[in-house]
Amino acid sequence: MDEKEIYKYLIGQATPEEEKELLSWLEASSENKKLFFDMEAIWRAKHQFTDKNQPLELFNSLVRMNENIDQAEAKQKNIRRKKQKKLIYWFSGVAASILVTALILTNIIDKNSHITYSYANFLPDSVRQVKLKDGSIVWLSSNAVITFSEKFMDKERRVKLKGLAFFEVEKDSLRPFVVETEAFSVKVLGTAFSVNSNYSKNKSEAVLLRGSIQLEDKAGESLAVLHPGQQALYSNTLKTLEINEIDANSYSLWRFHLISLPNASITDIINSLEHTYGVKLSVDTENIKQHKYNFYYKEHDDLNNVLEQLFYLTGQRAKITH
Repeated sequence: MDEKEIYKYLIGQATPEEEKELLSWLEASSENKKLFFDMEAIWRAKHQFTDKNQPLELFNSLVRMNENIDQAEAKQKNIRRKKQKKLIYWFSGVAASILVTALILTNIIDKNSHITYSYANFLPDSVRQVKLKDGSIVWLSSNAVITFSEKFMDKERRVKLKGLAFFEVEKDSLRPFVVETEAFSVKVLGTAFSVNSNYSKNKSEAVLLRGSIQLEDKAGESLAVLHPGQQALYSNTLKTLEINEIDANSYSLWRFHLISLPNASITDIINSLEHTYGVKLSVDTENIKQHKYNFYYKEHDDLNNVLEQLFYLTGQRAKITH
C-alpha cells in the first residue's frame, strides 16, 4: 500500500474504490493495521493545527517535500555507508543490552537467588521498542532501563524503571502489571501510559493515554487513580502529588521520534528548533508573538522541511542565520 494513498484517506480525498482497497489491505494482516494506526496517530497529531479548508494544498506540499527528500537521497553516494552506520548503531544497542544483562546476571543474584533481567537503551536521541513475554510493548527513551525478575509472569508482572518509557500493557486480570520507580509505583491491568522517573530534578511523572492506572507510594498506599488525559507529577522531596488535565497524546509522541509543542508561542517553537538542530533562526514575530500554536516535528526531519511546515502554520518564514 502506497503511503500517499493512506494520506489521501486521512485527509478525506480517497475515492470509494481507494477506500475499499485500503480496507482489504488492513484486513490482510495485523502488521498492516499497526502501520496504519501508527501513521494515523502521527498524521492527526502533526496536522490538527492545519486549515481545514486547505487539506489538499497541504497534502500536495508534503508530497513535494517527501519527493525532494527521496531525490536527494537517491543522489547520495554514501547510501551503503549509511546502511552500515545503521547496522553499527543497531549492533551497539544490542551489545549495550547484552552487556547490561551480563553484568546483571553476574552481580545481582539476590538473597533469594532470583535472577533479574534487563532491557536498556543507551543510544542518544533514540527510542528502543521491546516486547515483553506477556505481549506488552515498551518504548524506552534514551538512557532508560527496565529490569524484571525471572518470576515476571507468576502472580504479578512487575518491572522497575529508570528514565522515561511508554507502556502498552496486555490485559491480564490475574496478573496486574506494576511499574516501580524510586518515587512511586503504577499498577494497571491493561492500558497505555508513560512513566518518567527523571521528569525533573525532584519530580517524577505518569501520563495516562488509555485505560486506568493507580499510583501507589513506596509503602503501597494509594496516591490517586488516573483517568485518560491526566498527568500526575509527584514531588520526590515533598511527597506531594499534582494532577493536571493535558493532551496525553502529545505527551506520548516522543516514542515516534516526534517533538510535541502544544499551545506554544512562536518563541517556544524557535527555541526548540534551535536546540534540536544546533542553529540560530531569525523570524519576524511582531504580529504573532501573542499567538499560541500546536506544533509537532520529527527530530530527524530536514530542517528546511520543518521550517516550511512552520510557515504553513504561522504565515512567517524563519531564516537560518548560522
